[in-house]
Formats: sequence, structure tokens, C-alpha cells
Amino acid sequence: MPVGRAKPAFRFPKRAFALDSTRVDLRLLYARSAAQDKDPARAAELYASVPDTTLLEAVDHVRLGGMDFEAKRFDEAREHLHAAVMKDSSSVEAFFVLGLVEMRRNDAEAAVAALQKATELAPTFSPAPLNLGIALLQAKRPAEGIAALRQAQTLA
Repeated sequence: MPVGRAKPAFRFPKRAFALDSTRVDLRLLYARSAAQDKDPARAAELYASVPDTTLLEAVDHVRLGGMDFEAKRFDEAREHLHAAVMKDSSSVEAFFVLGLVEMRRNDAEAAVAALQKATELAPTFSPAPLNLGIALLQAKRPAEGIAALRQAQTLA
């Protein structure tokens, strides 16, 4: 999607949902767009209206986990993000946000594992090694932490 065009694009799922709000696929599409559009209340309402949670895809769990993270519901965020990585083990966003959640939960080793995976999956995404360095320092692994911070500095 072109830069600056995301906001106008969100009106299309809204229109489709208005035409037939009974279709689960449209509810999910609209929920995803609401979450992306930073409307967590609407996204949560739409996700809650999906009758079968097995229909949720990795992206849905990432969005729900991100909303829980923003709301400081770290245990709930962790559950959604674990579900996301079980459905898609290549989701950089899921591993990255999971690492942030684990840091907030004061589980440095779990944060290190998630952030290492995010760094492996997206070697040029500088926030991953930056937060990995912080997690490694919290885990009392300063040599590795400094190396990760240097990697982040190089990428930035």
C-alpha cells in the first residue's frame, strides 16, 4: 500500500462490512483494519463477535496481542502472541512484540529468545537487536547485550 494511502483504504472494509455484517470473513477484515487504524475498541468488539476463534489467523492474534500490550494486559498479550507464532513461525512482528511483552513481564530470558528470533527473521530491522541488547543486559549477559546494541547502532 502506498505511503499515505492507508487511511483511505480502511473505508473499504467498513463498506463491505456495512453491506453484510453477518459474514465472518468480513468481520475479520474489518477487525484487522480497525486494529491497524488504531481503533482498539472497535477492533476488540469485532474480534469478540467472531463465533469461532479457530478462524483467527496469526495476524489476528498479533493485532489482539498488540492491543493487549498497549493496554498493559501483558498476560493476555502473551497468550495471543504465542498463538500467533504457533500459527506463523515466520512472523517478525509477533516475535518482536512477544519480546517486548516478556520484558514487561520481567522474564528476560523469554524476551531474549523472542527477540533473537525476530532478529534472525528480519536482520535489518534495527528495533529487534536494540531491544535484544536491553533484554540481554537484563538477563545479566552483558557481552552479548553490548554486541546486540552495536548491531542495532550499525543498522540505525
